[in-house]
Order: sequence, then C-alpha cells, then structure tokens
Amino acid sequence: MNLYATPVVIGILSLFAQSINAFDVEPYPELRFRDYNELKPEEKEAAAVLGYSNAESWSKLGTADAEGWSWWYNANRDYYDYNENGNYYEENPTFIPAATTLGFTEDVWDCWINHYGSYEWEDLKKYDITSFYRKLGWTKDKWNEIDTVLPDTEGKSFAELSTEEKTAAVTVCYTQK
Repeated sequence: MNLYATPVVIGILSLFAQSINAFDVEPYPELRFRDYNELKPEEKEAAAVLGYSNAESWSKLGTADAEGWSWWYNANRDYYDYNENGNYYEENPTFIPAATTLGFTEDVWDCWINHYGSYEWEDLKKYDITSFYRKLGWTKDKWNEIDTVLPDTEGKSFAELSTEEKTAAVTVCYTQK
C-alpha cells in the first residue's frame, strides 16, 4: 500500500468505527421518515397524539413539541392535564401508547428524535457521547446555555459538515434526511 492510501484507509475505518454507535441504539425509525400519506389510520392517530397533526407537521422535523423532550419527560409530564386535576407533573397516559404504535422505544426516541437534546451534559458524559457533541462544536457551557452562542454546525446542512462532523452527527442519530 502506498503512503498516500494509508491515511485514507485509516480515515474510512475510523468513520465506520465511530458511526456504528448510532445504529447500535436501535433500528433506524423508518416509520417516522415515511410519507404521511402512507401511514395507516391508527398511525396517523398516534402521530396526532405526539403533535404531528397533519402531513406538514409530520414532514418537518422539530415541529412537534414532544421532539424537544426525552422519552422520560414526555412519559412523565401531563402537559394537557388529561385527568383535569391541575397536576401537570404526573404520568402522561397517552405518550407511550402513541409512541410505541409508531415503533418508538425510549432509546430510539432519545437518539433519533430528541438527539439527547433534553439531557444534561453530565448525562451525555455518563453515556459517553460528549466527544461527538464536542466535534459538533458543543461545550458544557453551550449545552447548559451559559454560553449562548451556538456552534457553527447548527447553521450547516448535513452536506456542509466536515467528514469528522458528519461522523459525530451520525453517531448521535442525525442523518442527511
């Protein structure tokens, strides 16, 4: 092997080794990225419970409030006070049934939908994923909103990311889609 090929091979192997982590979480949630019109009636009903009330909200990631929260938070906050007792911080009786109808589990939701966005930095450290967010320009202060200047990667499309940034993004379940 010539000397020029060695760094390329190492880079490719490194990319594969790091990006495999996202796919170890659980299967890619294909249903979530299916066209809204292809959903069965019960899937559309479940999607509506999660805040995807129509084809437009289903097609635009980040439009449903639930996406901004972890599985645990969604399952344990009664945002709409379903039982009308004034307690908004009790189990939400609709989230888990709706989410599981669409094929979500806690791991799938937190990675592919929430991208760990509602986790604390210390939780990211516990799950050994801070290094990937650091490659995307995040620091503890940025994550905790002490430093309010967002990383440059937040304004880039997937195609505009460097190879290292793409690897990090894929590892925390961001894709080109």
